[in-house]
Amino acid sequence: MTRKLFLTLVVLVAIPTVEVWADGSAPALKYNPFNQPDLIVENAAKTGNQSAKWSGLLQATLVSGADSLANVDGSLIGIGEVYRGYRLIHVGEGTATFGKEGVQITVVVGNDGDDDNED
Repeated sequence: MTRKLFLTLVVLVAIPTVEVWADGSAPALKYNPFNQPDLIVENAAKTGNQSAKWSGLLQATLVSGADSLANVDGSLIGIGEVYRGYRLIHVGEGTATFGKEGVQITVVVGNDGDDDNED
């Protein structure tokens, strides 16, 4: 009995688990985790307000519902709190969205805001 159990466990461990999709392809990634961090400016074109300029380094995020936090330049910012004139609106996995003057800016962890990525 123990030998059968042992062999069953060996077979289960030895067989790798592989997910197979119907069309044979893997799901598309939302973003490439190896890309350089970037600054995503949303709604700026809609409002025509380009005056909002982010400055600060997003060092980490903690996603915990209404108690989510963003670590910007070593300061912990909670949702609804203001940092250098920007109100923290949303915290995601490695991202934080701030709002100021109708412009929403999403900052990625590791970004210091010095890059201008306006395409």
